[in-house]
Amino acid sequence: MHASRAKHGPIMRSPCKGAALPTVGLGLALVFLGGAGGKFTCGWLGGRLGVLWTVVLTEGGTAAAFFLLLALPLTPALAVLPLLGIMLNGTSSVLYGTVSLSMASRQKQAGRPGWSPPELLKV
Repeated sequence: MHASRAKHGPIMRSPCKGAALPTVGLGLALVFLGGAGGKFTCGWLGGRLGVLWTVVLTEGGTAAAFFLLLALPLTPALAVLPLLGIMLNGTSSVLYGTVSLSMASRQKQAGRPGWSPPELLKV
């Protein structure tokens, strides 16, 4: 066994379709950039379609993106990563916005722990 291979072992090898570590970093950056846009996009979509349909669409899109990532080679898979980020972070933002909807108005007025002002949760 080569000395550097024994020293670093599996830590330096990427399980991500044989990508080098800088490519893995690029992939993570693409997911995070998509996620930043997903918060805005899904907030807008939630206001148009409602929470339920937005969550159904984004969860279906997340599943489709994962299947695409499994099937595609590395370079096209990188192009799918921002879409995955949009779906993942967008869904969570829409769901966070429903917290105030699930509480009774008496709880909101009493200032129970875990409540945030509705204007901060607008979707």
